[in-house]
Amino acid sequence: AGTSRIGGLSDKQIQKYVKETGFAPSELEFLYRRFKSLCKRGDTLSRADVADNEHLKTNPYVNRLYSVMPKNEFGEVTFDTFVTTAAVFRPGKDINGKLQFIFNLFDYNMDDTLEAHELSDMIRTVRPDIADDENQELVKKTMEDILAKGGDLY
Repeated sequence: AGTSRIGGLSDKQIQKYVKETGFAPSELEFLYRRFKSLCKRGDTLSRADVADNEHLKTNPYVNRLYSVMPKNEFGEVTFDTFVTTAAVFRPGKDINGKLQFIFNLFDYNMDDTLEAHELSDMIRTVRPDIADDENQELVKKTMEDILAKGGDLY
């Protein structure tokens, strides 16, 4: 087995992640340390770890991100998932992968469609300061734009 170069990652794991994600070893070191600092109950990131973290628990983006990340059999995020999720947004990565990930963030019921109430929830997340009538007007305008461009609402 390769000796540990980064915290608990072996040289073999580092090589694997460099190849799969495009991150440099120094970037992997940063991500691994950040991940481990978030994991208060072991080697995986639990919903409780996020909920108990003062900097994360009130951030709606973090909560949605955690919700859509693949989990292990215990419902927790592994470092492997953490690093491959972070890699989606690296420069040069496929735009379709990025768009699919962002779409999934706002497809709250995971039915592969964005419904009006999901769009409304998304707007509320991004702009909690706007009034309900303005939110509904944005939803209506967005839906009209989608249809005008030949899109399908369902």
